[in-house]
Amino acid sequence: MFPRPIKPTSLRRNEMIAAVWLVVLLVVGCSRQVAVSETASRPVAHDPESLPQWLLGRWEIASAGGGGPMLSIAVDAAQGRSFSGRLTNFMSGDVGLDPARFKRLQGEVQGPLMLVTIDSRDGRTGIHLVFRRVGTELEVVEFALGQEDMLANDRRWLARRVS
Repeated sequence: MFPRPIKPTSLRRNEMIAAVWLVVLLVVGCSRQVAVSETASRPVAHDPESLPQWLLGRWEIASAGGGGPMLSIAVDAAQGRSFSGRLTNFMSGDVGLDPARFKRLQGEVQGPLMLVTIDSRDGRTGIHLVFRRVGTELEVVEFALGQEDMLANDRRWLARRVS
């Protein structure tokens, strides 16, 4: 008829279970807050203002199907929507071109695209690239080596970060 009296040991057990759940919820909540804070402090690479910062580092540009020239660039400076760097490697087949034959890389973010120009010192053969970010890689949407369109015949080029 009357509710059964609660034993002191079962009360302590329930309090302990509640305390454990409280600790678990606090730990999970705090760790989620830290993860959100860390993510918020990183630049969002689709934002035109932070995309140049995301580009900082070394990139290798190669044909997805193999063959053709392979370029390596280093983006070492970024400010606003502009970035700059240098060509570090240029191989075509068994022949390498001295990167010193080229001026500094100049780049600019225009919406979701990154436009890159690397002029040659002799004014003859420059490199023109346009990238679009796809995950952690850059898809090359335009690539001209001098007057030659490197995307002819449905060739696909990608740039991958190497450091």
